[in-house]
Amino acid sequence: MMNKKRGLLAAAGAVLTTVAMVVGGGAAQAVTLPNPPDTVNVTITKLEQPDVLGPVASGVQDPAAVGTPIEGVTFSYTLVPGTAAGQANDAGTNAGQNYAADLTVAAARAAISDTPATVLGTTGPDGTVSGTLPRGVYLVDEDVASLPLGVTAAEPFLMTLPMTDPDTLDGWLADLSIYPKSSVISADKTVVNRDVLSIGGSVAWTVTADIPTVANPAATGPSDRFMAPDHFSIADTLTDAELTLAESSVAVTISSTVDGVSRTLANPDAFVATTTPQSGSTTLDIEFTETGRAALAAAVNADPDARVVLSFETTVAAAAAITNTALVYPNQDAKDLGRPLPASAEIRYGSATVELTGGADLSGAVFRIYTSQADALAGGATGRLVMADSTDSWTTGEDGSFTIEGLRLSDWADGAAVVAGSEGYQTYWLVQTTAPEGHQLLPDPIELDLTSVSQTLTIEQAPNTGAFVLPLTGGQGTAVLTVAGLAILGFVLVASRRRRDDAAV
Repeated sequence: MMNKKRGLLAAAGAVLTTVAMVVGGGAAQAVTLPNPPDTVNVTITKLEQPDVLGPVASGVQDPAAVGTPIEGVTFSYTLVPGTAAGQANDAGTNAGQNYAADLTVAAARAAISDTPATVLGTTGPDGTVSGTLPRGVYLVDEDVASLPLGVTAAEPFLMTLPMTDPDTLDGWLADLSIYPKSSVISADKTVVNRDVLSIGGSVAWTVTADIPTVANPAATGPSDRFMAPDHFSIADTLTDAELTLAESSVAVTISSTVDGVSRTLANPDAFVATTTPQSGSTTLDIEFTETGRAALAAAVNADPDARVVLSFETTVAAAAAITNTALVYPNQDAKDLGRPLPASAEIRYGSATVELTGGADLSGAVFRIYTSQADALAGGATGRLVMADSTDSWTTGEDGSFTIEGLRLSDWADGAAVVAGSEGYQTYWLVQTTAPEGHQLLPDPIELDLTSVSQTLTIEQAPNTGAFVLPLTGGQGTAVLTVAGLAILGFVLVASRRRRDDAAV
């Protein structure tokens, strides 16, 4: 009996020991879950959109994040109602985490309604802005008006604080890093007028603009990494007194750096071109349709450096420094806020007044203009300047002057300054074909370098005096002999008459 009791006690002790071991082992392996933090340090780094899309951000700082920092962008945030600590959808609770997982930007915007946003700050030279925010779910926006010209706004995004540490999966991120990216575009304008030496000629203008690289969140590969912009247009206003548009010359192409070829948009519905007359000006508008914007996306997916090219021609109508500016609207924000990217080019035409000196009446002198000294010396039709209105010679008026209206400036061609002796510099040569009455004809061409829109050239005209005065016909010596001869003849006649009178007596 005693042995049986002893066996039961031993068995019971073994069970208790086993239970104790299990319980003890469980206590040794227990994990205490960390409480969600009340605040999180947030750092936003604004970068240019690279040609290759990076992985989805995890919230962890990424020293290898690719892109050039963008300075001067202001970010603001708004708490989504009900997600703060202690509220129904506290982001630090299971319910709050599930709520955040199902939330969209549109739903957050609707929930926020008219709640004013709080400014987080403006990015510095390194593209970053930081702040410490309480626990919650936030809608983050860029201040579009703060973006530098040519920078397209990134899409608004949601930010949940805290987020699970993606590396350990057993804690929370005390520091959250976010890398929103924007397409940065540039635009430029060129003009070709090197050979258009007078007003009335046709000048060619070209506007070239980058295509925005808008990251496609649903991208499946390189062929659809970028999506179409929500708007793309170019506006160019011409002052009627300066430039006249040749509407038939308007063309839009897409250029590619892959093969250097510019391709005309195949679909005629890709863009709409309109000209709008206004008071004293005419505006050319090029707006891409949905079809055209899809073509832009296809082009930039094939070549991230592809560009839109707008070309047209105008007739120069004024002797002036003429600046023409195109306005590129790369997205709807730029259009709505009136924040286009400008691209300008300048042409310069002027007037030269030629004044003769050297006499009281210098009217009636006739000049021609040549574009080279050799042609001026030859004096033929080659190189002779003929204006658009067929004027090919200029005559001095009563004041001894004339004005040549509308010559291209010598030191400004194709939208840029040029120096004497370089290609594009234009010297004009004046040849006098008829001298003013009482003056000598100018034997050599006169050089004219027109370097301002209004310039005066003074030329001394030699009068017929001094060494240019010749003796009268027959000369002074002949006249003296003639007078002397007549005097002698008179004396002989008188003497002969006296002898006849004496003989008669």
